Amino acid sequence: MNHAVQSKNWNVRVVFSESSNLNDPLWQPFLPHKATTWQVKKGDVVFIAGKDWAYFDTQQIDDSIPIINLIQGIRHTDPTLPHYKNLSRKALRICVSNAVKKALLETGVCKEPITVIQNGISPTPYSFNALTTQDLKNKSWLIVGYKNKKLAKDVALKYAKLGINTDFIDQEIDKADFIKKMNDAAVVVCFPYVFEGFYLTALEAMAMGKIVICPDCKGNQEYCTTQTALMPDFTTRGYVKMAKTLLNYSTAELVTKQNNAFNKAAEFTLEEEQNTFLNFLQSAQTAWRNLKE
Repeated sequence: MNHAVQSKNWNVRVVFSESSNLNDPLWQPFLPHKATTWQVKKGDVVFIAGKDWAYFDTQQIDDSIPIINLIQGIRHTDPTLPHYKNLSRKALRICVSNAVKKALLETGVCKEPITVIQNGISPTPYSFNALTTQDLKNKSWLIVGYKNKKLAKDVALKYAKLGINTDFIDQEIDKADFIKKMNDAAVVVCFPYVFEGFYLTALEAMAMGKIVICPDCKGNQEYCTTQTALMPDFTTRGYVKMAKTLLNYSTAELVTKQNNAFNKAAEFTLEEEQNTFLNFLQSAQTAWRNLKE
């Protein structure tokens, strides 16, 4: 919505359900764009994500209107979830990583076109500071554990026995507070779901010059590698092994890892995300006509 509003080429409207939480800070900037009724006319495009198909099916939409289906997570490919049955429906699809696109195509029911628009991040107000081996002992290690609490708590206990000072996040918090905690840490230890669509947390940490410990959760494969992060498996033993490896790093090795991660994160900008999205939006009518053929 931000990208479309900022382009000034689109009249943006959002339809809320009765259960929508309009007090959520996420929606506050967009309340002026709230649609009182669902009205779709020629020249419009309609965005559908997740379970929005159920609402869409209650509406009368002309077949000439492009339907854009935004898919963020790999979970949509799970046949036991309600999202799955909609993968075969006619739509122009956007996903957030090549891993999601690959998973969608592997279902055999979801067809092209599927456009990958990778998540971008905005610069933080904090500057990159080179780490030293002493920083690993004196500064905190931020444990982002709200998506996998049990494993994160087990790892935090093991880290404490190694003499590591940890700051544990077991629930989502205000974004500004989260970024500050990240800035105060030397290391950011990530506990994503086993399958993620993209997983911004690790990328944001890299953009702040932090050492990142994060397993392969599919969606992060485009920026999390052994060159940019320490990558355990999804076990307590795996996370402990990576911590011990990191504690044996020299200052030069720390700085190399920081620089690799920082440079990789710089490739994922909001500007690139916006340009790719607006180009996609501009071509939606043509793409939809071709899809009909």
